[in-house]
Amino acid sequence: MKKVITILVVMVLSISLVACSEPKPADVLDKLETAYNKQDIYAIIECYEPNVKKFLSGAASLAGMAGLTDVLPLLSTALGSELDMGFGKITLTEISTEMIDKSTAMLYYNVSIVYSDGQTANFDSSGKVVKVDKEWYIAAF
Repeated sequence: MKKVITILVVMVLSISLVACSEPKPADVLDKLETAYNKQDIYAIIECYEPNVKKFLSGAASLAGMAGLTDVLPLLSTALGSELDMGFGKITLTEISTEMIDKSTAMLYYNVSIVYSDGQTANFDSSGKVVKVDKEWYIAAF
């Protein structure tokens, strides 16, 4: 009986490990959050689908961007943010994911920004993500 229980436990753990190791659409949020908080434009570019990644990498190299310091003020303006207190630290939290097909999903998430002076910004957003070679990326369109 103990052998049967042991085998069942091993099977359940094996199945759990396989299920846990499968990438999820929201995994890209963790990568994007880390890249933003490190002010690493190249790591942010790595979050985009491969066919767009090459274009963005080339553009970043041509512009000589070594970090987010050059691009974040533009993003801030584009997003309509009137807060000009530095980059702040972001937290991206999945709200829900709607699978469109096996390799495309709509990701709904919350963005929370805490600035160095203690002010915060909090809003919900969404975007399409695509799965390429078992990895999830931000879709360009």
